[in-house]
Amino acid sequence: METQTQNLDIIKTEVRPPVVVVMGHVDHGKTTLLDAIRQTEVASGESGGITQSIGAYEVAHNGKKITFIDTPGHEAFFAMREHGVKVADVALLVVAADDGVRPQTKEVIKHILDAQVPFIVVINKIDKPGVVVEKVKKDLSDNGVLIEEWGGKVPVALISARDKKGIDELLDLILLVAEMEELKYNSQAVGEGYVIESHLDTRRGSTTTIIVTEGSLKSGDLLVCGTAYGPIKVMEDDAGKAITSAYPSKPVLVVGLSETPMVSEKCAVVDSVADAEDIIKEHKKVHAEFLEKIKIEPAGQPKTLAIVVKAAALGCLEALVNVLKQIKSDQVGLKLLKCDVGDITQSDIKKAENINAKVVGFRVKVNKEAVNYAHQRGVEIKTFEIIYDFVEGIKGFMTELLQPEVIKNEIGKIEILAVFRTEKPRMIVGGKITSGKLKKGAKFEIQRQGKVIGLGKITDLQKGKESADEVREGNEAGLQIESGAVIEVGDILTAFEEEKKYPEL
Repeated sequence: METQTQNLDIIKTEVRPPVVVVMGHVDHGKTTLLDAIRQTEVASGESGGITQSIGAYEVAHNGKKITFIDTPGHEAFFAMREHGVKVADVALLVVAADDGVRPQTKEVIKHILDAQVPFIVVINKIDKPGVVVEKVKKDLSDNGVLIEEWGGKVPVALISARDKKGIDELLDLILLVAEMEELKYNSQAVGEGYVIESHLDTRRGSTTTIIVTEGSLKSGDLLVCGTAYGPIKVMEDDAGKAITSAYPSKPVLVVGLSETPMVSEKCAVVDSVADAEDIIKEHKKVHAEFLEKIKIEPAGQPKTLAIVVKAAALGCLEALVNVLKQIKSDQVGLKLLKCDVGDITQSDIKKAENINAKVVGFRVKVNKEAVNYAHQRGVEIKTFEIIYDFVEGIKGFMTELLQPEVIKNEIGKIEILAVFRTEKPRMIVGGKITSGKLKKGAKFEIQRQGKVIGLGKITDLQKGKESADEVREGNEAGLQIESGAVIEVGDILTAFEEEKKYPEL
């Protein structure tokens, strides 16, 4: 079997296209930039307007190809950004001219510098009135990025992704930087690549997006990606078109692997199943370490929220685990019962039902059997499309385990002018509303000579001879009530609504 190490000894003679990773703070225009380049509408179709999974796209400029990797800018997706840089030849650091260097921008800068990837600063939104580009350049300098015009080595491109200004100049700059890197490969080498994205498709099974980094991939090749392997049954380009071969820097979607590989896994073509199994054994340890890394257990808190988490892709799964680990509480601990890729199924509900756990999904569906079974067993399921909602949903589950403070919000008062029926617990009284309003179903306090003598509930409400859901100040009303105390003429009933206020985590 020819190994990756042996590949390194093969002379690389053919020029390959650059792989470019697009990075930056959320809402600074990364996906809009790709839209401008690809003339598509990716941004408008995304949940919440935020890129949630890595996509790879190939474009042509002046007869040369460039592959772009669009990575999420939200801090929760740091792991996915990290994987993106591992296969990138050039990084684009997108900074909005009207917002400057933000927390995620600083994080990205650190990662790019640590990875020693050649990069270009792309200052976006220069069309907005009042922007000061020089301030952005100074912010970058203060954070260790010295651009060329300030005596450094980092080139800068000024663009308006929305208006498609400066796009051609940016692409020229990318090709220039790539040319200086002298990117080459040998087409006869063993095919290799990296997993950029993977998910379980209910119709086609495991689908994996790969950036080819060496040699070539061909339909029918036996491919190993971490602990997954199988023949390439289907291979598609970034436009969804079926292809039979792919050379370095090309993004391809592959169908045929035995399971869903982890994002950032190396892939290699092998000669036999035996060779594949040897490689898989080496990766078992790495996979076990990953499972240990995503393990979440409570740390002695008095209460525990147990959850089952399902996600559409492993990259998302890693990101979700990262944000879960950032949720800190002295009162409620988190226990991750199960963390897996794919739609929510009946087996997930069975895993949760015995210990009253919650089942949460991120960009996945719930099959009908799971819905029915969960309803029968009283297991709560929630699915989310946006990372912010996922975090708030988990926090909501946690706070529900805490003892809430019950706050009484006064809504109105009525002075009792007549008592028509005095048989406890049901009574019928009438009076005039002196403030606010009364509502059917509201609770009330009974005040007599300034003292509270009991509580009750309005079971029916009338204005004149007509039933009403509410009656406002200044009107007379008839009330059917339930109370343990006997109401007298002159009593004041203060109606209120109860609000549960949970303590902060």
